[in-house]
Amino acid sequence: MFNKLITSIVLFCALALSSTAYITSVKSESGHYAKVGYNYGITFNTADYIQNWNDYSIIIGWSAHPFNDPTSIGSFVGSTLDLTTVGEVTTGGGSFSTQVFIDPKLFNTGKVTTYTLNAAVTSIIGASLETFVRFVNTTITVEP
Repeated sequence: MFNKLITSIVLFCALALSSTAYITSVKSESGHYAKVGYNYGITFNTADYIQNWNDYSIIIGWSAHPFNDPTSIGSFVGSTLDLTTVGEVTTGGGSFSTQVFIDPKLFNTGKVTTYTLNAAVTSIIGASLETFVRFVNTTITVEP
């Protein structure tokens, strides 16, 4: 009887540890304005998921705020992030941070402007290897 209990506990723990996570949101690292010509820190939050879930890349687009389409990359693409090269394909619960460059060629309004950062996350989920793209968004103010 005791062996069955131990076996059940071990199996439960093994399943719990094999669950993966997926990106749920993006936000500014500091909450301060971004400055044209410099890197700006952003944080991706993740949550546990019971099936295998791998996020492979993030395409970061921008659009002038307000931008009402939550499933669009925006007006222009600013950068990409290959999650395999930074070791964040299977993230586990929590968060990870990265830097985005605020390119003067793209952010040339000459005045403080609020943008929507649109992150398109490419993923594969489950044993069926279903592929799809999800979008997470945040608002960031950029100053010249």
